[in-house]
Amino acid sequence: MEWTGYRYLLILFVAIRDIRQGEEVTFDYAMTDWDYFEFLCNCRECDCRNVVRGFKFLPAGKREEYKGFLSLHLERLLKEFGSQLNLQ
Repeated sequence: MEWTGYRYLLILFVAIRDIRQGEEVTFDYAMTDWDYFEFLCNCRECDCRNVVRGFKFLPAGKREEYKGFLSLHLERLLKEFGSQLNLQ
């Protein structure tokens, strides 16, 4: 492949449970970065966290639920800074 000056980004989505046919697929932005962003969520789901933030800010139970599905980037940061997190 010849370099054209463009870069390609490959994102792999992995389901943490079976997805039923016709079910809406959602994505937790906290799975993409440690603490880089923050914005309000408008999904209106009853269990919404209301503010979308990095993995570092997830409740302990949600961080535990996501173990085994983290990117190498987040696994490294969790190993390095995990002891500093508020373990709710």
